[in-house]
Amino acid sequence: MSSFRLIKSWIGNAARQILFESPIGYFYTTAQAGAKPPHTVVGDAAIHTAGPFKIIPVPYFEDNYGYLVVDTEKEEAAIIDPADPAAIMQALRVYAPTASVAAFLTTHKHWDHSGGNAALKQTFPSAKFYGSHVDFTQGPVSYNSFYCIDSPLHGGDRFKVGRMAFTALSTPYHTKGSLVYLFDPALSNPAANMPASVFTGDTLFVGGVGRFFEGTGVDMARIQSLLRAELNPSTLVWPGHEYTHSNLVFAHWINPSSESVKSKLESANNCKASNTPTIPSTVAEEFSHNPFLVVSGSTADSWEIQARIQSTVSHQDREAVESECRQQLQAEGGGDSEELLARAILTGCLRRLKDQFKPPVSSAGLDPKL
Repeated sequence: MSSFRLIKSWIGNAARQILFESPIGYFYTTAQAGAKPPHTVVGDAAIHTAGPFKIIPVPYFEDNYGYLVVDTEKEEAAIIDPADPAAIMQALRVYAPTASVAAFLTTHKHWDHSGGNAALKQTFPSAKFYGSHVDFTQGPVSYNSFYCIDSPLHGGDRFKVGRMAFTALSTPYHTKGSLVYLFDPALSNPAANMPASVFTGDTLFVGGVGRFFEGTGVDMARIQSLLRAELNPSTLVWPGHEYTHSNLVFAHWINPSSESVKSKLESANNCKASNTPTIPSTVAEEFSHNPFLVVSGSTADSWEIQARIQSTVSHQDREAVESECRQQLQAEGGGDSEELLARAILTGCLRRLKDQFKPPVSSAGLDPKL
């Protein structure tokens, strides 16, 4: 890697740590709470109801989503990624005014997902605060007063909020302790006619994935397998950000022949024009149009993405990706297959292209962040 790129990478990492993981970032993030109107208008189409259960998206900051999961019969609520207490409290007043808030579930340590925990702990002192044992118990002890995690979780842990059944799945790469939360209404109440839902934070977006801040293509390749193995295709996907439009612009560039991408992009254009959410997606949809899930397959779309990677990624980037993937596998004991390495290199190179992607002129004004 050139000296310029090393310096640029160092500056980027330092800025990220200050914004997302330092006390400075915490106080900056909490100062934004309630400062802006919702970035999208949540109407009935974005609220999912089945039997006694409701899932309500809560837009806050520039593009974040938190979520209320409400058992309307038992009048209990769980809240995912409550970084903006003002937005959460307003949603509770509108959609669940009589519900008892029993738990807060945080997907990872970044302040735009965890920054509201301390304030909400004061408001709901008896509620449990769930989060990864990696992100929230292995960092600086002084941060515990910000995170307030009192119920640390490992991947595969199952727990209930009232009768609402959740499973934490470990997805380490955006942060080492990233979790996604699987909510299965059928395990909570057999009469609930509703597909399962997965709350993915910055692990999986509609049409994309989060940056590899603390992981590599190896981790993402394993997550591809995890999502396919653990999640039913009908599972609803509720991500932590409204990045759909910019993600799909990239997806269309890397996979221009895909009819799934074209259809999803047209839908995202309509949502953008009407300022309405693009969520939820489904696992099946993501495996049809999300290039980070399609790339390792054996379909015509997979081959087109692979060919585009081969023709556009720089030799330097490919060597860097392959080196970091091999180093990780060797450090872990080298027991994994060449097939995993091949998928890891493809996924890592795809992430490099996404990080460097500049939207076409016709798409000017898009948010190219993730």
